[in-house]
Amino acid sequence: MANEIKEILEKISLDKTLTAAVEQAERTGGPVNITGLCEQQKGYIIAALAYKYDKKPVVIVSDVTRAKSLIGGLAPFTGSDIPVLKPAELSLVSAVASSHENESERTGVIAKLLNNDLDAAVICAPSLLNKMPPADEFKKKFITLTLGKAYDPVKLTSDLSLRGYERVGMVSGQGEFSA
Repeated sequence: MANEIKEILEKISLDKTLTAAVEQAERTGGPVNITGLCEQQKGYIIAALAYKYDKKPVVIVSDVTRAKSLIGGLAPFTGSDIPVLKPAELSLVSAVASSHENESERTGVIAKLLNNDLDAAVICAPSLLNKMPPADEFKKKFITLTLGKAYDPVKLTSDLSLRGYERVGMVSGQGEFSA
């Protein structure tokens, strides 16, 4: 992170109202609720608090629109792309006709959260309602492939199929594989 950004984030300690609210939340164990801010101000305050406490910000918002808006205010302080955990979509079409892009994106964000492989994240509240396996079980399902290493094609095909990948003649999208 650039020194200029660090200097900006350190200035948060001069805001007596904000630091008093945070100190009260620390004493009581309750949340901090600050209203009336634009998304850039929210991003600044979230980034500054994360910087002050040496934490990575993970923020819960009401929907995807708010997530995109908050990312605009938070991204300048993180220096990287901020993943958004969106809710699973209820597909009313058969699995054959549905796209795996959203499922793959959600899986990728969850993997980043579990592996702490992010600078910040935004979670849409409805996604918290989606039933998920425990973190340890989810991590056991990861498949890590290394370039140049030989794999048993029968086992790899089976492993991918068990994880919801679709076997196709030619890969054209996420969630597909060809053998």
